[in-house]
Amino acid sequence: MTLEELDKYPGIESDMTENEDGQMQQVLFCKLCRKWKATGLNGSSTWGETPCTYQRKDKVKLHLKSQQHRDAITMAASEGSLDRLSKDADNHRTEGIAEMMKVMHWLVQHNIATSLFEPLIELIVKIDSAKIKKVRIAKNATHTSTSTANEFVDSMALLYWLDESFFQS
Repeated sequence: MTLEELDKYPGIESDMTENEDGQMQQVLFCKLCRKWKATGLNGSSTWGETPCTYQRKDKVKLHLKSQQHRDAITMAASEGSLDRLSKDADNHRTEGIAEMMKVMHWLVQHNIATSLFEPLIELIVKIDSAKIKKVRIAKNATHTSTSTANEFVDSMALLYWLDESFFQS
């Protein structure tokens, strides 16, 4: 993968290493999985401690959807460093998720049924919320399901406990 292509995947970094034949080759690491030493379901440390030797977009996309990567995100969020990582990477999707969590916070704060989360997000998109639109690029991942709403509530409880200022803006 070229450096320009890697820019599309914040958190994925490239390095050069010597292969078994003594030749230099490009390898890929995931900053989050490396930092939090996340492993795959089979115990593999590829993308974290062990580099990925395949420089293919489908491998990067597969990793970003993996349980290993989600575990690393959870560990980062529990340490309060996810916001710092998103700022460093300028990750627009993370900004949109943060905006959606603020919507959920508003619903809970006003004692409004969380089942209205999806219609409210639809309304916000219709009124042109640029940050939420960036989250909804993929048609198969809208992040408005009941399970997503419940995960937001759980995450908000943790975020509120760690840093009340997140909900002040």
